[in-house]
Amino acid sequence: MYQAYQKINASMHTMWGHSKPADYLKFRSFIFGTGPGKRLNKMFPNGVFYEGVSNEALYFRGESGANDSMIPVGDNLLEITARLPQNEFTAILRDFRTYRPKTQRDYVESVEARATAYQVKRFAEADPTSLALYVLNVDQIREFRDRHWKFTKSYILEHTTYGIATGGSPIATYLPSNLTTVLNVLGDASKMLGNKPLVDQVDLPSEYLMAIDECRAKVGPQKAALDKEVAAIVARQTAKESGHDRNITSLLESHPDEKKGLQRGPVGCDGVG
Repeated sequence: MYQAYQKINASMHTMWGHSKPADYLKFRSFIFGTGPGKRLNKMFPNGVFYEGVSNEALYFRGESGANDSMIPVGDNLLEITARLPQNEFTAILRDFRTYRPKTQRDYVESVEARATAYQVKRFAEADPTSLALYVLNVDQIREFRDRHWKFTKSYILEHTTYGIATGGSPIATYLPSNLTTVLNVLGDASKMLGNKPLVDQVDLPSEYLMAIDECRAKVGPQKAALDKEVAAIVARQTAKESGHDRNITSLLESHPDEKKGLQRGPVGCDGVG
C-alpha cells in the first residue's frame, strides 16, 4: 500500500510540468455544476430543467477530484475518516461520495465499515513495526492532500478571488480542513512511537526509518504554517469581496517554476473527497 501511494504521488507531481497555472482557468468555468445562486453557479440561478426528464429543476455539483476513489479508500482503511469533524466540510465530503458509480460507492463504504469493525488503527498501534507502517501510509495521504492544496493555491487562488469551487465547496477552507484532519491523525500516531530511536523498535529498511523520522519532525510545523496560511488567504478574499483590498499578504506557497498569469473571473477548484 505504501509503495502504491508513493507511485501515485510521484505521478501527481508531474502535473507541474504538464499544466501551466496561468492557463488552467481558461477552461475552469466550463466544468462548474448547475447549482443555484453564488453557492454553486451564477449561470444557473434556478438550476436546470431537462426536457423529457423532469418538470422540476435539477442541481448537480461540478466536476471534482473528489470523484476519485483512491484517497477515500486510504482514508477509510486507515480510519482517518472517523476523525473528521462534524461540520459543513465533512458534510460536503460525504455528499461528494454520492456521485460515484454505485459499485465504487459500495466498495468505499465497505472498506470504511470493515476497517471500523476490525479496528485497523488499534491493531496497528499494538506493535511498533505495524505502527511505523501506519505512520508511513498516513503520511502518503498527507502528501497527496498537501500537494493538492499547493495545486489549488498556484492554479486557482493566485489567479482569482472567487471563493466557491467547481463542486460547490469553499475553496480556501475545504481542502485545508481535510488536510488538518490527516495531520492530526499523523501527529497522534507519530507520538505513540515515542522518542526512542526507531532502529531499536522496528524491523524496517533504513529508508523507511528515515522517512518516519521526517514525518515526526514536520507534522507540527506544517500544521502551524497551514493555519496561518489559511487565515491570510481568507482575510485576503474577504477584503477583495468587500471592495477594500488592503494588500494583505497571502503567503501562498508557489512552485518555483511558476509565473503568474492574468486575473480571471468566477472559477474555482475542488477537493478530493
